[in-house]
Amino acid sequence: MPENRNSMLPMLLAFAAGIAVGANWPKIKKHLEPYTKKMGEKGAEAYGNMVKFFAEQKERMDDSLAEAKVTKKKKAKA
Repeated sequence: MPENRNSMLPMLLAFAAGIAVGANWPKIKKHLEPYTKKMGEKGAEAYGNMVKFFAEQKERMDDSLAEAKVTKKKKAKA
């Protein structure tokens, strides 16, 4: 029986923590808003940079493939 109580303790603590957070959520949200706003801005900036990077890489790949085709055609004609 003691094993069963020990396994329930973390679950009860998590439940109590959830109740405490839920009861104080408006205060917590008010304090977190500046951070979440900044994280959203940084996340959008990072996403934009990532999209730009992949677009540049795709363009490089397309250019390389086109150049290889032209070289292959020139060799075929020669």
